[in-house]
Amino acid sequence: MTGVGRILLDVGLTAIWALVMVQTVVLLGLLRRTVRLKTELYAAMPEVTKHDRLSGGTLVEFEAPELATGATVRTADLRGAPTALLFLTAESGGTPADWLLDTIAGIRHRSEGRLLVLCEGSDAACSELARLMGEDASVLLDRKGRVRGQFLVTTTPAAVLLDSDARVAQYGMPEHVPDWEEEVV
Repeated sequence: MTGVGRILLDVGLTAIWALVMVQTVVLLGLLRRTVRLKTELYAAMPEVTKHDRLSGGTLVEFEAPELATGATVRTADLRGAPTALLFLTAESGGTPADWLLDTIAGIRHRSEGRLLVLCEGSDAACSELARLMGEDASVLLDRKGRVRGQFLVTTTPAAVLLDSDARVAQYGMPEHVPDWEEEVV
């Protein structure tokens, strides 16, 4: 190989090596950024237990309109006393079973009187449900189950007890017995 050919070969190999180094630096930067974004995403997500329930002490920021007044109820409004959130699905023409209406008294007692019913369904169906539950039931509209999803509630009826700081304390499934299923730790 001649001197000029050798120089061209060395320059070509050096250029290829430089391109490999630049690509490595760029890929490492992208990898670091991806890991950082993934870490930030997981840090922003609530912790989920093996039962697909939020861990005890998890704060879920939510807001939902109150059926009667249209006023927006937010997580911050719930601080100061335990609050039970009862998730129900209202279907047109359907009425809640008597046992569920009776269970509400037990849930209300457990939450020291603060009970919010989050109703998923049409405004008319939720209004009928509110009428059947009585005037002391505060019904919030849970449009498309958004709030229910934030609390990882997959079936209704279901209840979540929030502590006085509006953090998740317990989950329950209202059945014929108004007791809570399990405490979340």
